[in-house]
Amino acid sequence: MAKITAAMVKDLREKTGAGMMDCKKALQASDGDFDKAVNWLREHGMATAEKKAGRITTEGMVQGKVAEDGKTGALVEINIETDFAVKNERFQTLVNNITEQALTTELGTDDIANMEKLLAEPYIANQDITVELAIKEEIASIRENITFRRASRFALDDPGYIDIYIHGEGRVGVMTELVTGTDETAKTEELRDLARNLSMQIAAMKPLYLDAHSVPEDVLENEREVARAAARKDGKPEKIIENIVKGKLKRYYTDFCLKEQSYILDDNLTVQKAIAQVAKELGDTIKVTRFLRYERGEGLQKKCENYAEEIAKQFK
Repeated sequence: MAKITAAMVKDLREKTGAGMMDCKKALQASDGDFDKAVNWLREHGMATAEKKAGRITTEGMVQGKVAEDGKTGALVEINIETDFAVKNERFQTLVNNITEQALTTELGTDDIANMEKLLAEPYIANQDITVELAIKEEIASIRENITFRRASRFALDDPGYIDIYIHGEGRVGVMTELVTGTDETAKTEELRDLARNLSMQIAAMKPLYLDAHSVPEDVLENEREVARAAARKDGKPEKIIENIVKGKLKRYYTDFCLKEQSYILDDNLTVQKAIAQVAKELGDTIKVTRFLRYERGEGLQKKCENYAEEIAKQFK
């Protein structure tokens, strides 16, 4: 009988996503023949990762974690086929482990590149395998396809605080970064309440940009052209069209720029004025420097969810 080595077991596991002991049994049963071992696993329903890889994963979780000092945060999205499987303890452990790994790994600004980097890293819960292989093992165990979709990480060198808000058991996740004048301000309950309220605002109102200055010029020019075309179609005089365009752009800012939006706790205030109000109370400077919003399955065919209504209820 052929000698079964650890390298052979590893190669078979990477190919099929089957468990380590199952791979060893398959190699023993096939006298070390790799192709026969793959077939043996398939015949016994254990080579599931490849078979399930093409299945659409529209369910899953957005998960986040903040370091104890509040100055580093990570947000990930991991998808699976059914909402039932989301509650599987093994899936939840996998998501939590990958989130922890994202928090402790130096990542860039591209969330897809971040995901690819993490896939190739040794898995935080078992350094003998990669994150990619850990996912394959859970595919084999849970018997549903799992997709690691994206990951991001914020890290602060300046005084400040990073808040993460997860809504609806992982349907929406938000990471918000605030920079303060002092570390003492960053540790106050008032600052952290503001950060949480802003994260909930972002979850509900879906801003695309931080402020008016953050909107790319090509986006603004497209909005101008749409506004001009609509005004001409309505028969508006040419001499007033540019004023109409300015009004449309102002509305665009209030809809899609966080600082220009009406504050979810007080619609008499903009978000910018609400931030300034807390800064004045604390006697310090507070700036929102960036934010990130993940919605589970964005871009995939899903039923419509009214997150704004759900989140608004939480403020009451």
